[in-house]
Amino acid sequence: MKTRLTAIVLAAVTFTGLLAVPMVAVAERRASLEEGPIVRRKLLFRSSRFELAPRIGSTLNDAYKRNLMVGVDANYHLTNHFSLGVGFGYGVLASNTDLLDQVNGSVDPEISNGLRYATTQILFDAHVSYVPLFGKISILDSSVLDYDLSLDLGFGGALITAVADGDAQGSDLLSGFKPAPVIGLGFRVFVSDSIAINLAVKDYIYSIADVQEEGVEPNTELRNNVAIGVGASFFFPTDVKVSR
Repeated sequence: MKTRLTAIVLAAVTFTGLLAVPMVAVAERRASLEEGPIVRRKLLFRSSRFELAPRIGSTLNDAYKRNLMVGVDANYHLTNHFSLGVGFGYGVLASNTDLLDQVNGSVDPEISNGLRYATTQILFDAHVSYVPLFGKISILDSSVLDYDLSLDLGFGGALITAVADGDAQGSDLLSGFKPAPVIGLGFRVFVSDSIAINLAVKDYIYSIADVQEEGVEPNTELRNNVAIGVGASFFFPTDVKVSR
């Protein structure tokens, strides 16, 4: 009887041990997954890469003269989320806004000929960028493209010049360098491992007057001066890092 009871106890202990082994293995695997990265073998499109991004765009909220801008951003991506960079834009053409056309059509020519208007000659900034959002999008032919959204914070400024449609001369109180904090938003869509199409919006916050009557000091005010641009981003090295 004792022999049979001993055999039953040994069998129960052995069976319990056999059940415990896979349960321990499952627990260890679950702990490993929780401690490890959520996505393995992830493509790190930005990490440890230099980005050169030429753009063409325009200033947006000008009252009288809108400026066509060409420029470039240069960024070094420290990680897949953070980067340091500089931006530069040059105004190649200033065109009348609808408001200025209305003014010219309704104001006495002697008055309009004595007005000077602020235009943006140069925009520049140094910034820190953070990428809070990235992922994949599918397009019509079922291809999948990677994208990211970035936020910029920095400091720079604008070099402002004045132009006149008429014969205005004399003291030019519109022109000069305007220091400015800069905030920005960027969006990229990668069309290959090393090339992306980008859209960038930057807000330069500085004090400015839009117009000056000859011989009269203009009233300046602190405001948002927004520029938008589209272009291409070229990444170096051309190979993308892959996470473990």
